Amino acid sequence: MSDPNKTELLKQLEQFKLGALDFREQAKLERDIADASSELHAELVQMLEKETEPAAQIELLRIMGITQDAFYADAILNFLSSAYAPEVRQTAATSLGLVRSPKSFAALIDLLEDASPNVRLGAVYGLQAFGDRGAIKHLLTKLSDQEPVRVWWNSPKAGGYTVAKEAAVAIDDLSGQAFKGNIQKIKEWIERNADA
Repeated sequence: MSDPNKTELLKQLEQFKLGALDFREQAKLERDIADASSELHAELVQMLEKETEPAAQIELLRIMGITQDAFYADAILNFLSSAYAPEVRQTAATSLGLVRSPKSFAALIDLLEDASPNVRLGAVYGLQAFGDRGAIKHLLTKLSDQEPVRVWWNSPKAGGYTVAKEAAVAIDDLSGQAFKGNIQKIKEWIERNADA
C-alpha cells in the first residue's frame, strides 16, 4: 500500500470518529482497513492506545477483530486488563477471539468469570469465534448464568440477551449439534469427544 492510501484510510478513520461517515462509508472503511491491516499495525495500535472515547475505542477494537490478525492480541489484551467501560471490554473480548492468537483462549476462559455480564458475553462470543471445541466444557458452566446483559448495540432481540442463552448457541455452533442448552446431552457429548 502506498503512503497516500494509508494516509487516506487513517484520515477516513478520523472522520468516522467524528461521526462524519454514514453506515455504508463506515462499512467500506472497515473492509478497507481490514484488507490493509498488516500495513497499519503500528498506526491502529497507537490510535487505540491514545483514544479516550468509548465509541471510538469500540470501533477500533471491532476493526482489529475484523482483520483476524493475531498481531493485535496484545493491544486487545491491554483493554481487557484495564478498567474500561463494560461495552469496551465486551468488544475487546469478542475481538480477541476473532484474532485467534495463542494468547486468546486462556484469556477468554478467564473472562467467563468477569463481574460484568457484558464482558462474560463478549468472552462467549470470543470463544465461539476462536473456534476451539475445547471451549465447550467451559461454556457449559455458563448455562446457568441468567444475569441480564445491558444491550447497548442495535439488536432485533434487545433485552433478550443472557450469557446462558448465548453460551448455548456457542456450544451448538462449536459442537455442530443442536443441544439447545441441554446440559446432560452436552456432558454426554463431551465424554464421547475427548478432544473437546
